[in-house]
Amino acid sequence: MPLDFTENPTSTNEILERMARAIKSAKNKSSWVKLLLSYHLEFLYSNLRIKSKKIDTFF
Repeated sequence: MPLDFTENPTSTNEILERMARAIKSAKNKSSWVKLLLSYHLEFLYSNLRIKSKKIDTFF
């Protein structure tokens, strides 16, 4: 069974690192992959934009 990483408490820096790694790995993929990844990250972390200026700036 896959782990649910949203249940573990993580810091803003860890979230930013995770998002940056995902974007970096999608850099050489197709435009569709990048688009889907951006929607996915927005869905997962949009609620944190209000709480963290760093995450808001990332988006």
